[in-house]
Amino acid sequence: MVNGEPTDPFNAAKGLGQGEPISPSMLAISMVYLSRNLKVMAEKKAFHYYPRCAKLEITHLYFADLLIFSRGDVSSVTEVQHSFNQFSKASGLQANLGKRSIYFGGVPQAEQELIPSQLRFTKGALPFKYLGVPLSTKKLILIQWQPLIEKIVARLHHGQQKNYPMQEELN
Repeated sequence: MVNGEPTDPFNAAKGLGQGEPISPSMLAISMVYLSRNLKVMAEKKAFHYYPRCAKLEITHLYFADLLIFSRGDVSSVTEVQHSFNQFSKASGLQANLGKRSIYFGGVPQAEQELIPSQLRFTKGALPFKYLGVPLSTKKLILIQWQPLIEKIVARLHHGQQKNYPMQEELN
């Protein structure tokens, strides 16, 4: 029934395939499932948190892209890969192989060579930008924040240029 009228049946068994559009609500539900998978993964003895994420038990960030954090050892990264593969199998969603990278901070060179080759990741270089902010294992200096500060100031200035009635009352 569509709008109270009978219609011809349609095939609803297709599901989500690679490259097909996904509704924002379906994506949100999928990410909740992935978050739960990663929470279960974090409880396994083979998984170790990235040291700066351990206290807050952070395994991932998701906004425009997905960032997954772990210690740079084979067992932890293998657990991440297993958890993500389980998510992919259940949801039909897969990582874009062109964007799938691994970044290392304080990891011995032997591990840095072994992990990408075993798990088919491209090795990325730090710092890289996420939402316009450079990410690194080291504390960022002011000059690295400057492009983001300039964007924020420009947007604030642009907002002040608009003639909002409420703004005039505040001045």
